[in-house]
Amino acid sequence: MCGICGCLSVSNVSLDPKLVVDSMISSLEHRGPDGKGNCSTHNDSLALGHTRLSIFDLTELGQQPMHY
Repeated sequence: MCGICGCLSVSNVSLDPKLVVDSMISSLEHRGPDGKGNCSTHNDSLALGHTRLSIFDLTELGQQPMHY
């Protein structure tokens, strides 16, 4: 089963959502050992992460999180 996580920083606390999400991804790695990824907003106040278990789509097109 895949895993998803995210972190939103809404205050002036010195919190780096990217580092928090990297830690979350590490703890979810057993749920999706076939791939992992993350993305963040341009000002780094929001970060999302994903671990992937390849069952159906085994190609690179199934990599997540998908962003433009």
